Amino acid sequence: SLDAEKRLNVAESTPTLNGMMTTTAHPHSESESGNAALYNIGIDNPASSGRLFYRIYKSSMCELGETLTSEVLCSLPADNGLSYYHSFGITDRYFVFVEMPLKWSSSKLSLWRAHRHSFAESLSWIDSKATRFRLIDRKTNKEIPDVTYETDPLFCFHHVNAFEDEQNRRLVVDIICYPNGKFAIDSLYLKKLRENE
Repeated sequence: SLDAEKRLNVAESTPTLNGMMTTTAHPHSESESGNAALYNIGIDNPASSGRLFYRIYKSSMCELGETLTSEVLCSLPADNGLSYYHSFGITDRYFVFVEMPLKWSSSKLSLWRAHRHSFAESLSWIDSKATRFRLIDRKTNKEIPDVTYETDPLFCFHHVNAFEDEQNRRLVVDIICYPNGKFAIDSLYLKKLRENE
């Protein structure tokens, strides 16, 4: 049966994550010494911290009825404005976070909540901002600032793969890119999809 056996309120079950506004749609799972864990990225609610941060966190996977435990591993300041994100990359040694120039507008977000506009209407594409690839060392849980890579503005929904090429001393990140994030989001409206049938 597909009937739900139990409903779990993550905010109530994990006080560590209380205040998170949103997380990626695609967490990563991993087995560590027989213990399963989920990794994800979320953003802190500005009301709870006064400053916006992307938070990388790890949650223990639990049996139905058990309490979910989570811990924040790393906090990345969102000093260039809050970017839309849908997924992230992970390798044996790194978390890979792509900070794109598709930005949330806090004033538009407040209107969305009040007037129930589309969430996408709170986004703005900023052509003048670069896309930043931010690396976090999984041993220290700290960002590696000297290897932040910037590229022309791009947008991606999905990280397809990320791996370390030891022979050539490279980190390879496979993502599906679009040249304009607002266009990519707007093209997914049902009306637009029907126009292109």
